[in-house]
Amino acid sequence: MSAGKDVVCRMENFRVYYMTFDGPVKAVDGVSMEVYKEETVGLVGESGCGKSTLGSALLKILPRTARMEGRVYLEGEDLIPKSEKEMQKLRGAKISMIFQDPMTSLNPIMKVKDHFIETIKTHKPEVSEDQALEMASKALAEVGISESRLNDYPFQFSGGMRQRMMIALSIVLRPTLVIADEPTTSLDVIVQAQILQLMKEIQSHIRSSMILITHDLGVVAEMAHRIGVMYAGHLVELAPRDTIYYKPLHPYTQALLESVPNTDINDMELSYIDGYPPSLLNIGEGCRFVDRCPKTMKVCRDRTPPDVEIKEDHMVKCWLYADNVGEVERS
Repeated sequence: MSAGKDVVCRMENFRVYYMTFDGPVKAVDGVSMEVYKEETVGLVGESGCGKSTLGSALLKILPRTARMEGRVYLEGEDLIPKSEKEMQKLRGAKISMIFQDPMTSLNPIMKVKDHFIETIKTHKPEVSEDQALEMASKALAEVGISESRLNDYPFQFSGGMRQRMMIALSIVLRPTLVIADEPTTSLDVIVQAQILQLMKEIQSHIRSSMILITHDLGVVAEMAHRIGVMYAGHLVELAPRDTIYYKPLHPYTQALLESVPNTDINDMELSYIDGYPPSLLNIGEGCRFVDRCPKTMKVCRDRTPPDVEIKEDHMVKCWLYADNVGEVERS
């Protein structure tokens, strides 16, 4: 924990396993990290690395086959043992989510105002319908939508406007933590830029913290204060944005950044990471990047690498930086 920073969310050895007939799928496996007040943490990694599962798990909106272990504290409250009824009181009020595709997250036969009234009165039953509509109008105005659209249906909005509506729904109760899961994936480039700028302004206005889940390294470069890199269920590196981009340590982080094409270099050869991520079903010991890593050592195949703290604000999960790697290699 960084001195002098207020922690909004803290995960300790957080695990999410999907139980199947063939064994547990270890989608999130031992993640420990903190999110500070008014901070944006970007989570990046290949498809299937566990970042979206982690985001959904914080709200406990997972399939019934999912099992959660470890500790997740939101403003000091441990979310893991909470019941569904208890979580319903927290969702929207203290922790909310902006989903990837707003059209599948909104009810097509409910008017805009009904989405807001339902959300508000679920958490604040004492609020009258008129008061709820006033809160909805204010939230819509904050994202640039006129209150005259309250009587419209979601299908009457464009993709960008639907995403604005989702943002308004997520912040109407002023939550402490917002999870944004690929919030601009379904939008064109110009609308993406508008939505990202809007999210920054809204976050600053309501003074919330954010976990931004994305494949787009350009998006986290624009939005995040710190960046967490996930690979095969592990958090393999976590550091301030500039450190990740200019001084990455984990071989996977380095390879991920090298694979981003540079449009300023005309004859640049496209780089890529050879091979495939491992199956998360009954995965064994050892580093999960071992078969694709150019710096593999014997210990990488035999033992799971530790979380090594390089500096107070820089963690890397790699044997290359472990002080006792020589002793472990000989053992």
